[in-house]
Amino acid sequence: MKTLKGHKYPRVLSKIFVILGMLLLVVGVFGFVKTGLEDMDRLLSSSKLNSIIHCIQGVLFIGLGWYNLKTPKFYIKWNDEELRFVLPPEERLNIIKFSEIESVQILLFKVVIQHQSKTETLDLSMLSDDDLKTVKQRFNDFQASSSH
Repeated sequence: MKTLKGHKYPRVLSKIFVILGMLLLVVGVFGFVKTGLEDMDRLLSSSKLNSIIHCIQGVLFIGLGWYNLKTPKFYIKWNDEELRFVLPPEERLNIIKFSEIESVQILLFKVVIQHQSKTETLDLSMLSDDDLKTVKQRFNDFQASSSH
C-alpha cells in the first residue's frame, strides 16, 4: 500500500517553532546564569523570573514543534483495490473501493470523487508538493484506465 502523510500545520512552521524555542531556551538559561552570578542575595528577582519564563516558553515551543513534525495527523493510502484516507475537516477514516468510483474531478488542491450516489472531496492542501503530484497522478491514471 502506498502511504502519503500530511501535517495539520506546515512543516516550515513547526521548524520555526523548534528554532524559536531553542533560542528562547538559550536566552533564558543565559539570563538565569548571568543574573544568578550578579544577584546572589535575592532568590527570585524579576530578571530571574523572566529568565525562567523564557526557559518554559522555549521548552513548550520545542515540544509543540517537535510533536507536529513527528506525528502526522492526516494520511492517504491506496493499493490496487481501495483508497483509505483521513483528511480534514472530518478527520475520520474513509475507505473507497476503486471499483465503486463513478467519476473523479481533479482540482488544484482537491479531488472530488463521485461514488455510490455520494460525493467525497479530498482536501490535499496539507500534502507536500511531491505528494500532491503523486496523488493527482494516481487519479489521472485511474481516469485514463476507467475511460477505456
